[in-house]
Amino acid sequence: MEYIIVALGDSLTYGYPYSPGSSWVSLAAEELALTIYNRGGVNGGETSLEMQARLESDVLALKPDAVIVWQAVMMLSDCVRLLPGTGLGRHCRRWLAA
Repeated sequence: MEYIIVALGDSLTYGYPYSPGSSWVSLAAEELALTIYNRGGVNGGETSLEMQARLESDVLALKPDAVIVWQAVMMLSDCVRLLPGTGLGRHCRRWLAA
């Protein structure tokens, strides 16, 4: 049985500054002899809200067995771009529930 594994993340997940074939996702898939679908964002500085906006179409539509979330600068992007009082705590709880 082949598992459906999806990597959701930022531009580093995608493969920046090189290409998806050079990404950590590709390297992990090769090392582990698994198929891992790379759903890294191509736009740098994506916030968790922006990543959540593509969760359904990019990840859940594949009906994955496992999801790896890697967002190297998520908290920095969130802190810089999301203003205090925007409900970030509630938003994070929704992430965990998805």
